[in-house]
Amino acid sequence: RDVPGARRMIELGDDRFDEILASSRAAKQGEAAEAAAAFASKPNEETYLAIRDQVLRAWRYRCAFTGARDDGGAHLSIVAAQPRDQGGPLHVGNYLPMAADLERAWRLGHFSVGEDHRILGDLYRLAPEDQDSMVALFKMLLPDDPKDYPDARLLAWHRLNVFGRS
Repeated sequence: RDVPGARRMIELGDDRFDEILASSRAAKQGEAAEAAAAFASKPNEETYLAIRDQVLRAWRYRCAFTGARDDGGAHLSIVAAQPRDQGGPLHVGNYLPMAADLERAWRLGHFSVGEDHRILGDLYRLAPEDQDSMVALFKMLLPDDPKDYPDARLLAWHRLNVFGRS
């Protein structure tokens, strides 16, 4: 208790400490902190709603692909580049706001995003109305602040594992 910052410390039993340590050792070096955080708590609805709100604010309530604005965000889907059940992180950089009618096409791999943020589309599978609704030059819109850009590694995961697969 005499240690500075002790009020921020938690006490763990030896067994719990050993579990956390084993989990972090099993995780890849760069993912150890994320593994420990995931181990410590399961995300609840409040967490998902907070991330949704943060994504919508960062993107100014606009679809990343059509530019359609929805001030309340009710008509925008927040879709993961790498789904959580496929190992994607519960992090703002993993989510993109998109018009609800594009969500299915994204999940099926009918379009994705290149390294330069250009929209890559499988024109044989992407509906003409979806093609027409996408922004000029087929380049996705981005948040004003580069720290809010989608994680390039997660977009690459989508390109490699989902795009053109269905």
